[in-house]
Amino acid sequence: MLYIMLSGKVPFPGNSELEIIGNVIKGDFHFNHEPFQRHSKEAKEFLLHLIQKDVASRYTALEAYNHPWIQSHSQLSEQSLSPQAFAEMDETMQKLRVRKVVLIYMSQRMLPSNFAELQK
Repeated sequence: MLYIMLSGKVPFPGNSELEIIGNVIKGDFHFNHEPFQRHSKEAKEFLLHLIQKDVASRYTALEAYNHPWIQSHSQLSEQSLSPQAFAEMDETMQKLRVRKVVLIYMSQRMLPSNFAELQK
């Protein structure tokens, strides 16, 4: 969610659920989107610790709470997100809702014999 909030984009994009899942499994992401240019190294470092594929390397809730970037932004900020970031966030959320509905629909109508093939 933080990646989406900072960039307006998803960290693991794809044109299909299969491609998205593959990208999540790979765990490759980047900070090359233009909105990330406005954010500090500290913010990106914090996000890097949250999005770790390896659970043991990922921040715990306490580590995240105590991170300097969170502590320095614990008060309300006067800085606002750009209208473009809000528009991209809204577009991303709409796409995610559609994907979720499609997955629910498919899962309710899928035969148990097809589960093994889907897992592959």
